Amino acid sequence: MSIHLTNEQSTAERACNARLQQKIRALASTLGSASNWMKFVAVLAILGAILSVFGSWLNLLVIWLPIWTSALLFIAADAAASAASSGSERELDRALDRLRLYFKISGILALIGLLLGILGMCVAVPTLLG
Repeated sequence: MSIHLTNEQSTAERACNARLQQKIRALASTLGSASNWMKFVAVLAILGAILSVFGSWLNLLVIWLPIWTSALLFIAADAAASAASSGSERELDRALDRLRLYFKISGILALIGLLLGILGMCVAVPTLLG
């Protein structure tokens, strides 16, 4: 009887794993379908970072940031496509973690840029008026 229960358990576990993989594929399919666009945005960001060096050599100090975030986006795109095709929970988690980090860094950089823009306006307006 215990052998029969073990067989039933393993069948139930296989069915559960198959349903889990199917759900992961469904969740990752939307993310996976956007993987080409994620790679496109990453390439544009890398090209923009490289072209910014021609504007000023001081940009070499910060060029690593867009290259790093672009690498995160590439990794997320590959992991999302892999999760969509294989149903791997680990790949889906990896894709979402890299996207989380990408948006966190991008948000911080956007906030810094906004604050520097406001500071520049606060300095420029009195200079122009005075």
